[in-house]
Amino acid sequence: VEDEGSKRNVHSKPSAKERKELQRKKKSARKDFDLVVEAKMIWEKIRMKQMDREERKQMVSRLLEIITGKVYTLVFKHDASRVVQIALKYGTMEQRQRLLKELKGHMLDLARDKYGHFLASKMLK
Repeated sequence: VEDEGSKRNVHSKPSAKERKELQRKKKSARKDFDLVVEAKMIWEKIRMKQMDREERKQMVSRLLEIITGKVYTLVFKHDASRVVQIALKYGTMEQRQRLLKELKGHMLDLARDKYGHFLASKMLK
């Protein structure tokens, strides 16, 4: 059986291109998708070893502007957990305190979570 307007059999599996597009649509429907995408772009830049200290400081500040108020929900997401970890690693003492304040009272949740436990262990170091 062929699909109208397409030469593809409707009973066959979607092509790689179609699967990728479907996956992108599913991800974009998620809550905080745009926030995570923007934060991950900044994360990519911050984690570069050869970055200037002053530039990294500005990038961490920008990252914290984006994630402040949403840290608790982000730490439980596979890709966003890394973003919070890097903010904790390169942030100033004041910035770290703000992150920890948002997560206060949720350490047990973090420790038990599939992705949150990475942040919990970094917080203890």
